[in-house]
Formats: sequence, structure tokens, C-alpha cells
Amino acid sequence: MGKDIANGRAQTMDVVKTSTSPRKLKRPTWIFSGVGILLLALIIYLQMSNAAVAIDRKDIVLATVQKGELLVQVDGYGVLRSNRLRVLTSINEATVKEILLRPGSVVSNDSVIAILENPELEHLVQSAEQDVARAKANLRQLRLNQHLEMLKEEADLADLKAQLETIQFRREAEQKLNTAGVVSQITFQETVANENQLKSRLAVQKQRLVGVRDAFKEGLSIQEDIIAQMTGLLDVARDRRDRLQVRADFVGVVQRLSVEEGQAVAPGQEIAMIGSIETLVAVLRVPQSQAHLIQVGQAALIDTRRDKIKGQVTRIDPVVSNNTVSVEIALPVDLPASARPEQNIEGFIEIERLANVFYMERPAGVRSQGSGMLYQVNNSNDTATLKNLEFGFSSGRLIEVRSGAKDGDQFIASDLTRLNSTVSNLKLR
Repeated sequence: MGKDIANGRAQTMDVVKTSTSPRKLKRPTWIFSGVGILLLALIIYLQMSNAAVAIDRKDIVLATVQKGELLVQVDGYGVLRSNRLRVLTSINEATVKEILLRPGSVVSNDSVIAILENPELEHLVQSAEQDVARAKANLRQLRLNQHLEMLKEEADLADLKAQLETIQFRREAEQKLNTAGVVSQITFQETVANENQLKSRLAVQKQRLVGVRDAFKEGLSIQEDIIAQMTGLLDVARDRRDRLQVRADFVGVVQRLSVEEGQAVAPGQEIAMIGSIETLVAVLRVPQSQAHLIQVGQAALIDTRRDKIKGQVTRIDPVVSNNTVSVEIALPVDLPASARPEQNIEGFIEIERLANVFYMERPAGVRSQGSGMLYQVNNSNDTATLKNLEFGFSSGRLIEVRSGAKDGDQFIASDLTRLNSTVSNLKLR
């Protein structure tokens, strides 16, 4: 019985040992299984990441590396502007009565752009005309009065001359009679005294006549000055009235119109701006990142979409606006007919000519003086492999390739950045 009891204990102990063994092995098994699954997933992911992705040729753009001379240039967009501008302003308070020409209209020296209205100016002109007419009438009256006065003075002079001649005859006769004793000495001396008195009066009258003539001349001059002043005021009034018709004063194009019909304008307010069509400059907006490459004197080419015009950089604006810099290009005097003020243009500024360098059409997302990952097409032309390239200067649609490619290599220039981080090979269909 004791033996049975011992066997029972042993069995009992065996049962307990057997029941606890699976519990101890359960957790490590689960851990190993999870790690195995993760490794398998990682292997599958790596295989998928390196697997070639098929892409249609029609959906991509290829760029071929070439070797030769690369013209480094900075591109920009802008407008043609007149080198000679004229702002037309109002010199009067007025109301815009009518607009005859609007922006884009070609004007000559006498073209009327707008007509203003101010009734007070018409009244001012009429009043000035009356003042001038009144002053001219006064001048005529003064001349008439002077003429009558001169006649009187000349008559007095003639009368004195006649009296002097009479007394001289009498003095000559009495002198003979006085010598013969017929006329007393006293009578003769009285005649001599009268003669001398008339001579003095005649001399005074002659001086008076000269003085009167000078005074009359000065009076006429004063009146003529008054007329000239009034005529000047009349001319100013007429000019102000005529300026109600806003005219262009040289050949050009209306670039800006600042008023509308019925609008009240103040003195000095802008009515329109005229730009010459004979002297134009090109104003380009270039990226701020490339502005440091531009210098005054560099050659430029302006494209009007119809003609290409050669020019030269004359000014670089130091102010940066919206990440761009304004560059002014001088143009030749003889311009094609397609060149007009405020016309949109494209421009190319020549920076440098690089000899014997590798270059290609600039791929999407690639910047100058940087690097990029591009898919290179293999020789069989059916696959493409991701490759890193170093880039240099850019020139329009072209960019210098400094390393990572040789002459004749083909790369996909389309934007495939969504694949660059996961796919190293492409299959071309």
C-alpha cells in the first residue's frame, strides 16, 4: 500500500510537470513567430521596393546629354516701356465732358484725348476780351486828344513866328526912321524889346512842343503797355480755356487714362499718360536668385513673339519685389513695327559662354548649382536606373551637367519624384 501511495505521488508529480511545460513555451513561440513575420514582411517590402515599375514612353520626356558650347543666360518676362513719357494734367477745376481716345490709341501732336468743361473759364475769356477792347479804345481816344493838342501847340508856335516876323519888319523900318529922326528912340527901343520878347516866347514854345511830343509819346507807350498786359491776361484765359481740350503734344500711344466721363478734376490732376513709340526700353523681371549674375553692359535679346530685338543691359534695380529684380534693357532706335509700349515680352540676358561642357534639357524640379536623382535609360532602351547627377549653370531650357553623365546619355526629364524614394529601376513600355 505504501508503494501504491508512492506511485500515486509520482504520477501526480508527473501530471503536474507535464501540465506546466506548455505554458512556459507558449510566450517564446509567439515572439519568434512575430519576428519571423516582420522579417518576411521586410524582405517582401525590400523586394517590392527594388522591383521595376513599368511606365509608358508616351507619358515621359527624355533628355539627351550633349557636349559643346553652352550659352549661359538669364531669362525674364516683362514689358516694353517708353523711354519718353508725358503726363497730361488739368490746369483748371473742370468736369470731364467727353473722352475721345483711350489706352492703346496712337496719337499725334494735335490729337484730342479728352474734353473738359468749365463755364467760368468762358466767362473769364469774355471779360478779358472786353478789357482789351476797352483799353484799345482808350488808346485811340488818347491819340485823338494828343493830335488835337499838338495842333493847338503847333498853331501857337506858328502864331509866335508870325508875330516875330511882323515885329522884325517893324524894327527894321523904325531903325531907318530912327536914324532919320522920324521915330523917337523910345519907340524904337520898345519895338526892339517886343522883338526880343517874342524870340524868347518862340524859343519856349519850341521847347514846349518838344516836351509835349515826348509826353504824348510816353502816354501812348503807357497805354500800349496796359493793352499788352490785358492782352497777356486774355491769352492766359484763352489758353486755360483751350486746355479744356486735353491734347497730346508728341507722337506716341495713350498708355494710361486716369479719368472717366462726368468726373470732376482738380488743377494738377492727371488726365492721361502718353508714351513715345520712337524710343522704347525693355523692362524685364528676373529671378532674385539669378540677379547677381547680371551686369550692366551685358548683351540681351528681346522676343516680342513676332520679332527678336538685340539690346544691352543699362540698369539693374536694387529693390527686390516678389522675389524678382527689375532689369532695364536699352533698345536700338530703329525698332520693328511689332514693338509697342506696354507690350508683353520675353527676354534673355547673356551671362557667359561655356566651352566643351556637358548639358541637357533641364529636367523637372532640377535647379542650377545643385544635384538631383534622375532615371538613366540603359542602352537597350527598355529600362531606366536611378542615378545621381550634379548640375551647374542653367540657361533657359538647358542646364550644365557637371558630373554623373557623359555625352549621349539619356535621362527621363519628367517629374518622377514620387518614385525616386522607393523605386530604383523602371521598365519602359
